[in-house]
Amino acid sequence: METKAEVLWRMFACTGSIDRYLDYKQAAEIPPVHPAEGRENGELCHHGSGSAGNTL
Repeated sequence: METKAEVLWRMFACTGSIDRYLDYKQAAEIPPVHPAEGRENGELCHHGSGSAGNTL
């Protein structure tokens, strides 16, 4: 089964319509990665070992 992007590309290839190309391009775009991913309250999360909580 074809994806929506594949169908739209085929429609563009058959017609040469810029509107069909723009539909294809919009359907084929990968969502951007969120820059705040892996952060809490805008600060980097520190999940590794460190001095906090260590007792000697």
